[in-house]
Amino acid sequence: MSLHSKESFIVRTSTGIYYNIFYKNNAIFSNTYDKNRKILESKELMNLDIIDYSVDIDNNDKIHIICITKTGNIIYYIYFKNKLSKKHLTTLDVKSNRYDYFYLKVIKDEIHIFYAFSNIINSTVWTIQHIIGNKQSWEKKNVISITPGKYMSPYYIDFDKLGNIHLIYKNVESRTQQIYYTHYSSFLKSWSKYPIRVSDISVDNLHPYIFVDNRNIIHLVWSKLDNSNLRFVYKQRPVITNQKGKWKSVELPLSRSTYTHPVIYEDFGLLRILYKQNDSIKGLFSKDFGSSWVNDTSLNNFGNQDWKYYRYTSNNHNEKSKIKINHIYAKITDTIELYCKYLNTITLDTKNSTNNDIKISRLNLDTIEQKNKIINKPEKSIAIDTADKSCSFEDNNIEEFVNNTNQQIKDIFSKTYNIDLIKKEIETLLLNNTKNLENKIKSNKNDLDSILTRLDNLNDLVTEYKKENQDISQIIKSINEKYEENLLYIENLESEINDLKNIIKNTPKKNLINKLKEFFK
Repeated sequence: MSLHSKESFIVRTSTGIYYNIFYKNNAIFSNTYDKNRKILESKELMNLDIIDYSVDIDNNDKIHIICITKTGNIIYYIYFKNKLSKKHLTTLDVKSNRYDYFYLKVIKDEIHIFYAFSNIINSTVWTIQHIIGNKQSWEKKNVISITPGKYMSPYYIDFDKLGNIHLIYKNVESRTQQIYYTHYSSFLKSWSKYPIRVSDISVDNLHPYIFVDNRNIIHLVWSKLDNSNLRFVYKQRPVITNQKGKWKSVELPLSRSTYTHPVIYEDFGLLRILYKQNDSIKGLFSKDFGSSWVNDTSLNNFGNQDWKYYRYTSNNHNEKSKIKINHIYAKITDTIELYCKYLNTITLDTKNSTNNDIKISRLNLDTIEQKNKIINKPEKSIAIDTADKSCSFEDNNIEEFVNNTNQQIKDIFSKTYNIDLIKKEIETLLLNNTKNLENKIKSNKNDLDSILTRLDNLNDLVTEYKKENQDISQIIKSINEKYEENLLYIENLESEINDLKNIIKNTPKKNLINKLKEFFK
């Protein structure tokens, strides 16, 4: 079952409105749902014969849609306030190349577009490309070229809080399917030259998934062939790691069976893994960010009927500190059902916040109505702080201004409770006292000129330091780039050494020479 080509999308706006965007019968449709996820309308956005498409939402609730048509046209749409605008970006050579797995991500003012392509003549080699666009220009980068076998498998992407991009993909090595990890450095503006194999080379591996949580920890999970079963392998490591950059493996509490198509997401402080087991959806959760996992028994009664796989993207600000979801299993009819604790309770939170807003508005109105009334209350009902506060001022003129003004304001309050009169007298007082302070400060103009001269000299010194710091920054950047290349090369070399040890240990002597020849091809 292919979950990923022409995948469907669940989009949530800042106001809590949901959209289900999907492709059907050569057209892209949008179903709109209210805050309680009940359908409002269904409409066709565009009638288009496409190869693939992708969807995301920006900080202004504009829904971005990118499509590649069967004639090779890349068309960029923006759907906002029920209006659809479009722009033709470029035309790709679909007569010579095959294209698949488009992925769109909008982050602030940057647009990230990913896709995979292969030449029709040499269809065993696929290249993943990354296009970065902004208001000024577009830049294309090759992520990696791979030989995935007869068919290209989907790759997965996630972004961390530092702007780095993390990517996991499947490739064929030594006649087995292996899982590789690579990343894009937002500091160096480049992709790693040395992807890391994270899987066991002795067996086939399938269905990789990657997720970066709100604490900047990278989580990987995939299916590993174990005799006739597929069991999960789970690994994690922080985005910023030590020199060795080791992946930590954690055993998942699953018996021998067939587990496929895992999805990881963060839900109300819990990490969750949803996956398929035969015809059912099952799950695990972790309360310690992946260090240990527990079976989610609440999913025992979930059948596979009508539950499908969706990419989820949201601009709802309430979500950002509570959850992070890139993909999820959902059931969509006239309502949207999601297995996510936070999203299933958010409508109650929204109602509570609305009631609070109403109360605040009424309070403000009451305050405005009382603005011009004369309040006749006993003196004890007005609490004016007459305690002396210990304040120190370097300038005696300012200290005199503050003390005199405080005392004069107290005198005004002691004479009347008429708010308009108090306001007028305080404004006059502040104006006169400020003018007096200004005159006193002007008398010290020579001292001020001397201070300004010193500040100018200090500013020149700061400029010199900035210049020196820029030179140092370039040196650090160069060192960091070399360090990162060396680190990844060492990790790759270490992995190959371990593989070679396993081959020597586990291969009969009569087959050892052939196995070693195959390894070093």
